[in-house]
Amino acid sequence: MLIFLSVIDGETDRSAFERLYDQYADGIFRKTLSILKNQTDAEDVVQEAWFKVVQNMDRLQGKEDRVACAYIMKIARNQALSFLRKKNERKDRVRRVQRGNARLRRCSLSAL
Repeated sequence: MLIFLSVIDGETDRSAFERLYDQYADGIFRKTLSILKNQTDAEDVVQEAWFKVVQNMDRLQGKEDRVACAYIMKIARNQALSFLRKKNERKDRVRRVQRGNARLRRCSLSAL
């Protein structure tokens, strides 16, 4: 949490963030873990989600707890889904390259 506090300007914003972090940190982790099914990936995504929360602290000013909770959980969910999309895109690229390499090997072998 200290890294997040170092990028927040103003004592009021810091205390507001600390309150949000204390209140929702476990929930954000559980949400991302339920989507990603991998603890290491979930921990990385949680960090990204909290950075997004810090960037958008002004949107949470004066909001009710239920609204803040929904907003924070939506950020976490979107970050997790974005992570999955990127991970799947990388896997698809690797598969395409592997298929291309296999075709090249077949062509090379048939030329012998």
